Amino acid sequence: MIGNTYFYDLPVYRLPSSEYYDKMNQYVADHMYIGSPSLKKMTEDFYQKEPGLKNAADSRLCKKYGGPWDYNEIIGYVRLHFLGTQVRGEYWAVNAKRITRSRKKLFEYKTHKLAPEIDLHWELDSSAIFNRILEYLDMCRKELRDRYIDDENLLRIGPYVNWKSLYEDSKKA
Repeated sequence: MIGNTYFYDLPVYRLPSSEYYDKMNQYVADHMYIGSPSLKKMTEDFYQKEPGLKNAADSRLCKKYGGPWDYNEIIGYVRLHFLGTQVRGEYWAVNAKRITRSRKKLFEYKTHKLAPEIDLHWELDSSAIFNRILEYLDMCRKELRDRYIDDENLLRIGPYVNWKSLYEDSKKA
């Protein structure tokens, strides 16, 4: 991209956090007590007497599954920017044929615009520009149907940003 006119990077996840943690909890439950019924019972009794060791085993299994969702499940980014009178989003994603839970990732540039751009007009005020950005993100979600775009922080700060000024400054760059 020419210049530094991007204004926000949104992480794209393999799946939402609730689904990830549900699967992690199931993995821990399936692997905490394994073996014959008598071995499972013996392990349960041991962990009741030694809760610290149970917590350590639980922590080890969570780490083995993939660790915390927040950063370990990111598979890409949508980099939002203004280009002339348009809102666009570059897409960067992991270089993998099959995306699975993994801690080893290499991100590569995928496309200069993930979804068709949305035009902005000079008469738009700051809140209207923010709404157009959110419309663009909805179109990006349609392009990445099986993925989760985390816009939580953008939604939190968006109403307080002077989007009109940011947009006007991008025209000067």
